[in-house]
Amino acid sequence: MSLENPATGARNSFRFDRRKPAASKDSQTSEQPPLPPAWPHARRNRRSPSRRTAACASPRSLPLRNRQPGGAAPPRWDIPLLLCVLALLTACSSRKSESPKANASYTSVAAWRNIEDLPRAIAQFETVFWEPADTDSLRLLIRSTDIVKNRTVMEIGTGTGLISLCCAQYGAKQIVATDINSNAVTCANFNAAWLNLNRRIETRLVSEDKSGAFEVIGDNERFDFIISNPPWVDQKVKNLAEYALYDPGWHLLTTLMDGLPAHLNPGGRCLLAYGSVSGVKAVIREAEKRGFQCVIKDDRNLDDLEEEFLPGMLLEVIVPAEKIQATLPPSVAP
Repeated sequence: MSLENPATGARNSFRFDRRKPAASKDSQTSEQPPLPPAWPHARRNRRSPSRRTAACASPRSLPLRNRQPGGAAPPRWDIPLLLCVLALLTACSSRKSESPKANASYTSVAAWRNIEDLPRAIAQFETVFWEPADTDSLRLLIRSTDIVKNRTVMEIGTGTGLISLCCAQYGAKQIVATDINSNAVTCANFNAAWLNLNRRIETRLVSEDKSGAFEVIGDNERFDFIISNPPWVDQKVKNLAEYALYDPGWHLLTTLMDGLPAHLNPGGRCLLAYGSVSGVKAVIREAEKRGFQCVIKDDRNLDDLEEEFLPGMLLEVIVPAEKIQATLPPSVAP
């Protein structure tokens, strides 16, 4: 291609080669040619505003078709929607962190235990007692009848939570499970979440300074069932784990008996599982002192058994109705 210089009449020839590299940045002019009046705020080669820029734009910078009369910006629905999504994600993240697998504090599993009453194995934490044969007859009663269905239950000395889990599995409405061992409370919480029964099981930690059977139960709290597989040997405790084995001076048993009238609903029942002859005799003795009745729900003769035996023996302590009614508030008592 050639052009003629009007001043000299000379012709200059050149070829446009699109393979030729673009001029360097230094060779480009810093000034841009003026733009048409219709685009006073535009720049050459300027990209369209980003979403973030548009979201922060003032009402006057919005296109006329998106503005309301008076110059006000239209209602913004994206920010409330974003906040709702963030709140939902936060809730899901928080719930996920409470999952037994995701919580790093659950690191003391000593063993996994299979039991026929539950759909999967449960965890036994360190220092937490485990002997399911103690409660064979009690668990059989729970799973083969509707005894706890739609009932409120308190378990004293929950351990791994086995009895409370069985009650929840077979229809109990609400369970309060207590223990003096913090590892046991953590273990019961873990297993309840593991079996997706934690919405109906509440655990409470008992203090060593105040270790009575109902120390963490409110004065007005009552239950349809009070259940326990308590320690059955009268001996001093040397460490936390031994609270599952020994009941010094029968303190737990006596406080349990004392609190039954005030914490059983009218028609409520108390079921205990013991695996020692002296323990069963202590229950009978303490029940008779208070005018209660102790019924042994077992075909075995107590005199024919060794001091400690398995499976455990199921006992029912029957509290006379008038003793329960005497503890009811005047507005509730019949």
